[in-house]
Amino acid sequence: MTTTYSLRPTFAHYWCMENLYVSVGLLEEVEGLLKSVPEELKARALGGLLGLCRFRGEWKLGERIALRLIELEPSNCAHYALLCSVYASAGRWEDTHRVKAIIKESDERFSPGHRLVDLNEIANEFKTRERQPENQEIYVILDDLVSKLQ
Repeated sequence: MTTTYSLRPTFAHYWCMENLYVSVGLLEEVEGLLKSVPEELKARALGGLLGLCRFRGEWKLGERIALRLIELEPSNCAHYALLCSVYASAGRWEDTHRVKAIIKESDERFSPGHRLVDLNEIANEFKTRERQPENQEIYVILDDLVSKLQ
């Protein structure tokens, strides 16, 4: 994508790749992908993957990601809440209660996290923008894919 089309990956690209890898059980590949995520997108990409781990029952990976997220954004309560869900889905009730106690004891005000709505806004922005001449090659490829799918 970068070398062939001179496109810089966005959060949406990383999020889609995470979903693809996790859906087919390629957890090592997901962790490798996350190493290439730019720092400004890292917390959002990790947060998306943490949510996936909760639903897929991948509590070990979820725990590693949550600890990294808490290190990156210690005042974001969404990371703690997702870690609770990961532990609960694995039946690790003592850990779940321990994390809930950390949230309850915290004197800090937690900041809101990123949501899937953010991805919707990104996708809608791409969809509604007028076609830019510099992106013409992309539109040709997308049009071809749409016609093949139809």
